[in-house]
Amino acid sequence: MPAFSRHIDEEGAQFVSFKLVKDGSFNEAELIEALTNQSKAVNPLITGTRNVKDNLADFNAQIAANKRGIELLSNLIAEFSLTYVQAYMIYIQKNAESAVKTMLRELSLSQGLLEVDTLHTEDLMDDGSTIRLALTIDRG
Repeated sequence: MPAFSRHIDEEGAQFVSFKLVKDGSFNEAELIEALTNQSKAVNPLITGTRNVKDNLADFNAQIAANKRGIELLSNLIAEFSLTYVQAYMIYIQKNAESAVKTMLRELSLSQGLLEVDTLHTEDLMDDGSTIRLALTIDRG
């Protein structure tokens, strides 16, 4: 993204929808076209991506990772059944939820929220917008 960017349209290529893979093949030519020429209509000074080779390598790595994930998940389903895999996924999600709640409860207690029961904090985004967080202890 160019240093002079002031609007999202100046940040380079934007995609609402784009098929990286069509019929099992990497859609490289169309991707290169989109990455290098999309922004010129908005501002002729914008040349698109800074390094097409790096972008293509990143996309290929993401595709390979997704393909490997599909293979591994398919193997799990073949070995244990779809019902078992889905049930275990739900268990993992519930366990993660419980772990996060416990961590937040311990954090709030360590910050002295036993009496107040609410932790308020603020931070700023890059553009100066305020981010506010309130953490309330659920005693139930």
